[in-house]
Amino acid sequence: MFTLISEERVIPNTAKTPQLRQLLDYWKERRGARRMPRREDVDLDEIGVLPGRIHLLDALSPTEFRYRIYGTNLTNPDRRDMTGLTTRDYNDTAFGAMVTRHLGEVMMQATPLCLHIRATLDGIAYEYYRLAMPLSPDDVSVTMLLVGSERVTVPTHLLR
Repeated sequence: MFTLISEERVIPNTAKTPQLRQLLDYWKERRGARRMPRREDVDLDEIGVLPGRIHLLDALSPTEFRYRIYGTNLTNPDRRDMTGLTTRDYNDTAFGAMVTRHLGEVMMQATPLCLHIRATLDGIAYEYYRLAMPLSPDDVSVTMLLVGSERVTVPTHLLR
């Protein structure tokens, strides 16, 4: 069972993980003069950081997000590939609700959000950083999210 201890907002360009800073720099480069990049501006093969630790989600509503791509090296309390599923489909509903809330904020604010998440999973420390960034076809509506995650401490039974 996932139990949130704390979630600390981190200014994205000061994230303590260099790979998340690089991912944010990529997002900024790809948006150019726009407020947000378009999906076609982002090439997951050229990102070059966080291999297997990237998600791409369709933003269906501020309370529903479908994983189009779920990184192969990511961890979650359900220990399953979430590709094609939504954030509501997590068996661990507390984890799913937290993820949905965070992504909903990115969708509504149309700006990147970086969080340092401290939790326990079945009583074992579970800590990571998540950076979520909006994508938009028209520079107004957020239709997709690009998300990177960097582990700090993850229970070994979650590692693939």
